[in-house]
Amino acid sequence: MGYDIYGTEPTAQEGFCFRRSIWTWPPLAALCGELVPEFTKQWKYWIRTQGAGLTADAAAKLAERLHSLIADETIAEYMRRFHAKRARFPDISCEDCDGKGRIPRGLYKIVDTLPGPLTREGNFICLSCGGVGHRRPSAACRFLDEGDVREWVVFLRSCGGFSIR
Repeated sequence: MGYDIYGTEPTAQEGFCFRRSIWTWPPLAALCGELVPEFTKQWKYWIRTQGAGLTADAAAKLAERLHSLIADETIAEYMRRFHAKRARFPDISCEDCDGKGRIPRGLYKIVDTLPGPLTREGNFICLSCGGVGHRRPSAACRFLDEGDVREWVVFLRSCGGFSIR
């Protein structure tokens, strides 16, 4: 699953479609809202896939603003803070195995995950947590880097406006 952002009137191949996963697009939209506040009203609808977007003029302005933020290292600093914040999230107990790392053979059919290999004791190793009983929270799994922002700028410059589907 993910987000498909389609150019309204693309002027180049890069402006036809910009795709990002459910783990990358929301942080990228949040970055735009935080660092380019003039687009705050628009970006709050960008995490829905119901056609929100920008006009050609607004997309071009956003591209230039983001480009200048890349050039002055603001995006690099944002990424450092973003990744540091993600790293501080504590692990959570695995819901699939109740924090035990193992799923008893008799219960694996009611767990919403495929069972892993059997242990010597006859239990399945929990694949959700790799058998350790804890895992990273979903919020810590959001991926974003400066390359995503650079690709977004390229898309914005040639999309002629966009809508999110």
